[in-house]
Amino acid sequence: LANQGFIAVAIDYERLIDGEWKTSTMPLRKKDEIEFVMAQVTQNPWVDSENIGLLGFSLGGAHSLKIAENNPLIKAVVVYYPMTDFVRWAKSFEDDFILSFIVNQIKASYLDESVEHTDATHLELVSQYSAINFTHKIQASVLVIHGDNDKIAPVEYSKNFVKSLQINGNSDSKLVVINKGKHGFNFKHSEKSLAP
Repeated sequence: LANQGFIAVAIDYERLIDGEWKTSTMPLRKKDEIEFVMAQVTQNPWVDSENIGLLGFSLGGAHSLKIAENNPLIKAVVVYYPMTDFVRWAKSFEDDFILSFIVNQIKASYLDESVEHTDATHLELVSQYSAINFTHKIQASVLVIHGDNDKIAPVEYSKNFVKSLQINGNSDSKLVVINKGKHGFNFKHSEKSLAP
């Protein structure tokens, strides 16, 4: 991105938990956290505040979509195989022993991030973090790139997400499906990383 002339800013996945900086599954939990990130970008004199875009992969895609929620400063979002419906995603693996074990490990890891969180507050947070629930609040054009052979974040979630965006008036948003693309395909096959 920098080689193409962009100012590239990466969000740190760490947050202050029990007095220590620790990696966080969902770092952007509050509006003021997102406002802080945006302030660091827009106050930079090298940044054109009229042209800010977001890029994210998988969970990072969820973070990018969360930033775009109710944010008129964001003009475009490009996300690869994003997580857009955490609640439905977790439930879909209940009958698969191995995948349900992995989901439960992720959940346990998240709950360990804060003693304040219970199963109920965890469910509330992941619901708020699921972009499928706030498509009506995303004004930016969204390009979703997703492989049709993704077993971790199935492409059907992106299909539902983009359809919901379009139903809510975001007609410029679209989905590009990569044939035989698996989760993380663009890091393994760079020639597939750019949409046609």
